[in-house]
Amino acid sequence: MMGHMTHFSFFTALLVNASLFGQWPSDATNLEICGMNGEQAQSRVVALEDGSSYISWFDNRSGGYDLYMQRLDASGQAQWDENGVLIADRSYSWTMDYDITLDDGGNAIVAYRDLIGGSDGIVVSSVSESGTVNWSTVVDQGSSFAATPQVCNSGGTIFVSWIGDGSSGLQKLDSNGVAQWKTSLTLTDPDGGFYSVTELTPSTDGSVIVSFVQYLFFSGAKQIRAQKINSDGSSDWGGQVSVMNSNSLQFGNYPEFISDGNGGVLYAWYGTNPLQVYAAHVTVDGSLEYEVQVASGGLGVERANPRSTRDGESHVVFFNTLTNNQDYSGVSAQRLSSDGSQLWGTTGKTIQAPSSSPQRLVDAAATIDGHSTVFFLSATSFGQDLVMASSLDAKGQFVWDSSPIEVSSVPSEKDDVSVGVGANGYIVSWDDARNGNADIYAQRLNSDGTLGEGADEQCTGDVNGDGVVNVTDLLELISVWGDCSGECNADLNGDGVVNVTDLLALISVWGDC
Repeated sequence: MMGHMTHFSFFTALLVNASLFGQWPSDATNLEICGMNGEQAQSRVVALEDGSSYISWFDNRSGGYDLYMQRLDASGQAQWDENGVLIADRSYSWTMDYDITLDDGGNAIVAYRDLIGGSDGIVVSSVSESGTVNWSTVVDQGSSFAATPQVCNSGGTIFVSWIGDGSSGLQKLDSNGVAQWKTSLTLTDPDGGFYSVTELTPSTDGSVIVSFVQYLFFSGAKQIRAQKINSDGSSDWGGQVSVMNSNSLQFGNYPEFISDGNGGVLYAWYGTNPLQVYAAHVTVDGSLEYEVQVASGGLGVERANPRSTRDGESHVVFFNTLTNNQDYSGVSAQRLSSDGSQLWGTTGKTIQAPSSSPQRLVDAAATIDGHSTVFFLSATSFGQDLVMASSLDAKGQFVWDSSPIEVSSVPSEKDDVSVGVGANGYIVSWDDARNGNADIYAQRLNSDGTLGEGADEQCTGDVNGDGVVNVTDLLELISVWGDCSGECNADLNGDGVVNVTDLLALISVWGDC
């Protein structure tokens, strides 16, 4: 005779099932996003304002680096199949860069390289919150070399660019993935050299600023150029703008750039002779507001690998400091005023002094509430990386008592740190070989320097608002089980229905809020 399940055993079963779902850990051991066999590589994350996020990566579980994605809710619980959903079945035995952003409807927009008719082509896909591919649009047919696509949302439409054979391509898509220009633009160097797109930045009135690496011949100087393309495909500014007026980028270096918040672009890069970090501001009308060396002091100090973020009208640049013939490395920062003045002294703010152990690499930066945060890898020896973070206020003072803090305390080979900002916290993802082949891991870092769910998310399950998640909330949730119209506190994930997903979300935050 089959026995009946007591309330206690039923509740225990729910707790066990809830534990199978991801949840942001409050320590630096991190959340596994995908741990399948084969290598997972090139993690990317974009976060929404409610604290949920999309994480994408290339996955070699089936032989060939396919594009996979996962969506997490604000508490870190996976919303799709365990280990992610397949977005694009590709046949590549290697990877190249790709890009991801959000559209105005909260869908993820991802641009990637794929085989089109046996040749390299460029595809853009829209992925919904449910994990469904809304549409996929081929923007380059693979008739010639195509690589490293970039994508951005400007005025509710999607721009995608890619590197071609000596030139670059650009296309505009509407929210349904329909190409808005009959023929993709081919952007070439008016000086007759090579013109490789490196970044897209949204500007005003549905336009976009395209940034390039330009050079005349293989061993020649590599320079940064910028060009504004209007919504109708016409070129603004009377052509290209020269961002660099001296020095050269390192060969193969394609720096990332950010919006100034007013339709222009903030640039940061390192030059090779001398090996120093530079920054520039190109305004919405194409004027070069400044081009400056970020830090100029310090005998024998070289600087490289910048990552930047914007705080109001200021440009905050994080970078590696190199001494002792580049055997020692550290992490520093500089804050530039709207006219390019150094606000944190000629050497900037030291976050980690250069040393032979650990070696450090700056990977990502972002700003919340006037606090600029850098994420970097630190290792005591090769393949023993930790993910670290440090946050500075406008005066260059450390925001957190313990700085830097460990975002990942498990020593292992790591790469491709990516960060998204949402709901008063940072969502950080990276490639992590702690179990052998690289897997994908992630962590939430709150703006106060704590790890795990933020205060708002911790009280998501407090249905009756009494400051504690307990049986009273559980019973109230069960009492409104099913379709939920209008205001419904028990609909914890906001999908219009109260069901097992909401029940598990409530149980996962059981206790005091």
